[in-house]
Amino acid sequence: MKLLLALLAFCLIAPCGLSKEVSKTIAILVASPESFDPDLPTLKYASKDVDRLKHALTKVGGLTPQQVYTLGDPTIDSLKKLIKTVLYDSAKKASLISPEDTKLIFYYTGHSDINGLHFFDRMLTRAELHEILDSFAVKTKVIILDSCYSGALAEKGIKPAEPFTIPKADFDEPHGTVFMTASSGSELAFEIDEIEGSLFTHHIVKGLYGLADLNRDGFVTIDELYQFVYKNMRLQALTLPQGVTQSPEFNANLKGKGALVLAAPHQKQAQITLGSGIVGTITFNNEQGIQIYQLTKLEPLAKQITLIAGEYQVFLHTGGRIGTSKLVLKAADSKVLSKEDFAYDTQIGYHLMEKGRRDDWVLGYAGGVVASSFTDPGPHLELRYESPGIYWNLYHLRLFFGGTVAKNKLYYQGSTGESTGASAIIGIKHGQLVDWGIPGQGIHFSLIGGIEYRNQEWKDAGFLAFDPQMPKFGGELSTSIIAGESASYGFGIRREWLFVQKKESEDTLAFAATTFLVSFFF
Repeated sequence: MKLLLALLAFCLIAPCGLSKEVSKTIAILVASPESFDPDLPTLKYASKDVDRLKHALTKVGGLTPQQVYTLGDPTIDSLKKLIKTVLYDSAKKASLISPEDTKLIFYYTGHSDINGLHFFDRMLTRAELHEILDSFAVKTKVIILDSCYSGALAEKGIKPAEPFTIPKADFDEPHGTVFMTASSGSELAFEIDEIEGSLFTHHIVKGLYGLADLNRDGFVTIDELYQFVYKNMRLQALTLPQGVTQSPEFNANLKGKGALVLAAPHQKQAQITLGSGIVGTITFNNEQGIQIYQLTKLEPLAKQITLIAGEYQVFLHTGGRIGTSKLVLKAADSKVLSKEDFAYDTQIGYHLMEKGRRDDWVLGYAGGVVASSFTDPGPHLELRYESPGIYWNLYHLRLFFGGTVAKNKLYYQGSTGESTGASAIIGIKHGQLVDWGIPGQGIHFSLIGGIEYRNQEWKDAGFLAFDPQMPKFGGELSTSIIAGESASYGFGIRREWLFVQKKESEDTLAFAATTFLVSFFF
């Protein structure tokens, strides 16, 4: 994540912010939706990701269209031809812009693995990638890789940056090389149908348009962009299958001091007043489909916000519905948006496509205490194997299988005993991100069913010789928090019902059991 911020900041803006002089930046944006590996799916939105980043660089980043070179559906030969063209054009401009004062932005979106980038005809190996980058004798190189396992492709010798503080923009530029990658060397990257693009590029671009201006000084620096993208990617991790995360990485080898400004959205601003009747989460997407601003408004009070000029599609999520509206803003405009300006429909959910392969299942452990209407509290251990799940409307459904063991003291109608049991369970789980001020938190509800086997030793058996095979079903409510790069932990409560039959009669008894769990998935 830090890498991406650095890349963008260096490339987007000249040392004096968005000055009227020619920005000393070259941007090469490559979209590779198809891999040479026939087992990998064609990415639907790689080209749109390139278009959106180009739009951001030219709209708020200070570049002209002539400074941005794009390549779609590339082969290795077409990439090398483009590089020769860029080097030739740069040589022609050398009398106006010294290479020592020039920045290079190299952006790739597509499939990759730990060995290199996937092009249509073959792999661009890690060594070949760095050979291409080394052919540019420029002051600063910013490399953005939006693909699976891209953290493994960063240059050797590049060290992770230290934690950021947010400086004021003084436009003194460092020099060197920075890498920003969509995921670590062991993680996947994703694109989503509903935003028609990659998660990583989506957050980068909306950050450039102003959401990453954390100190509200009107400029987006690389430090701010990194913090914004990383936070939002980690928060969105819980909308992915359990245990699967996407953690952007930032690696830098820079010298010099000062803030690297990537965008200056304050230059084209307009004011909007959200009417008192608007309650819920309101989102503004620009004409490129990029989310520019999002706000959760819980009280029926008017609120004023600032956006850059442009055309917007506005979404209002409220009461299980989604309202849509359109808005056109010019610089220095002042407009009012009310709930009557929206047309309402049902909400839709997310559909993900991976930019590579991954293991389809994750493993989890849980421990806790279980008690029922005929037992004392006793220890409970559980092992669960969980699928990546499917997305259907607003729901993310995951199938899981598990096994449990428990031990309890028995009490029923004056008789006592001891029960040692094991059970097999199958369930369906729905998880959703929640915003309670704790980053990376989600809430889940599961429906479970299965069979429980118990060895029951009654001191006073009598008619209490239950069938040890007992069907059961129930529900579970839990919360989980992302911990580290690829694990989550959580707390939950399960309520289930066991149906047992007396061996010497056809009488069936139902027992309610409650289990308190602490879980860990990786």
